[in-house]
Amino acid sequence: MHNRGIIGLTALFLILTVGIFAQSPAGQKRVLAVLDSDTIKSSHSHFFDNLIADGFKIDYTLASSKANFLKYGVYNYEHLILFAPHSEEFAGLDAEAILEFVDQGGNVLVAADSDASDAIKAIASDCNIELDQSGAQVIDHHFYETHGDDGTHSLIAADNLISDEVVVGSKVSSPVLFKGIGMDVLEDVPLIFPILSGSSFSYSHNPSSPVKKLHVAGKKTALVAALQARNNARILFSGSLDLFGNKFFGARVKPSSTGKEHLRSGNEEFSKAVTLWTFQERGAIRTSEATHHIKGETTAPSIYTIRDEITYSLNIEEWKDGKWVPFQSDDVQLEFIMLDPYLRIPLKADGRGNFSTDFIAPDVYGVEFHKRGYGFVNVASQVPVRPYRHTQYERFIASAYPYYASAISMMVGLWVFSWFFLYTKE
Repeated sequence: MHNRGIIGLTALFLILTVGIFAQSPAGQKRVLAVLDSDTIKSSHSHFFDNLIADGFKIDYTLASSKANFLKYGVYNYEHLILFAPHSEEFAGLDAEAILEFVDQGGNVLVAADSDASDAIKAIASDCNIELDQSGAQVIDHHFYETHGDDGTHSLIAADNLISDEVVVGSKVSSPVLFKGIGMDVLEDVPLIFPILSGSSFSYSHNPSSPVKKLHVAGKKTALVAALQARNNARILFSGSLDLFGNKFFGARVKPSSTGKEHLRSGNEEFSKAVTLWTFQERGAIRTSEATHHIKGETTAPSIYTIRDEITYSLNIEEWKDGKWVPFQSDDVQLEFIMLDPYLRIPLKADGRGNFSTDFIAPDVYGVEFHKRGYGFVNVASQVPVRPYRHTQYERFIASAYPYYASAISMMVGLWVFSWFFLYTKE
């Protein structure tokens, strides 16, 4: 595919910093909470109070009313909470309008339950997350909560969290109570990932019906899942509205699997962490001062030549505890692209947020890099890279020695044949 004789090949410096995105946290932190009924505001007051304490401004509205969500083409909110699992419209917004909000960079938190509406399922389906049929609940006969069990084993004490601390935090030490519908996350879509999953013994089914065919089972049973769109907007889906409720926040937990008593569930810590991640208060990254030049020099040339040794450097900062601080990581990477990606090189950190590396400009192509957790950042510099001129190659190339020998042997053979032909007699 690559013609080394083409002059002026274009190279891109593409940084995919472990899937990080370069956008400041939302400025005004405005949230519209759409509720099925007024009672949800009081039954989930601790969840909303935690958001208010973190500086969010919340407006509440019923799903049956109409909110001033969009005015003159400008959204009045940066974030949307849908605590209306039984509604077909959400304060005048249908599934299409909500997905358009996501396309424009908005963030959405969606909570369902065992009787989720078709509109909720449509939003999830468009994000490649499939909810089970109405009436289904996640059931686990080995990891259920003993205190509140009604005999169906559908109140789950879940502790199968992903290991990404930027998403779930580091304070969830107790199992998370879950009662709701199961979800199936398509594995071939890298932008979607489960955050909280069921155990190997879990499955989603209507507890009042005989088991014939399962929608999802085992660790593939997603309880809470997320999508990070390519524009860095985030959507969180929970199969349980009760997960965010006051009752589960303050509940004692005694999983049937261990019998160990926990004085308080991990719901509050978990819900706070994943909501802050969804609303881009966790994992927000910005970059600055991206530079590149020949190693040992200070300014970028107008054109590079293949095999040049190049130095690349940039600063990365992370929004943490209300301020920008140097980003700490050992897996930030540089990709050097010539028509297709070729080099993937770790960037070395100096502890002050500056990441840099030295590399040699290649003349072939290779691979790409993606990783979940943070968003995406593209810090790109477009520069021309040319092949060697014919005078820049070595005079004799080792790989061509057989051809040299062939040519010389032909000349020697011709000389010997000519001598015998001219100076010998029959």
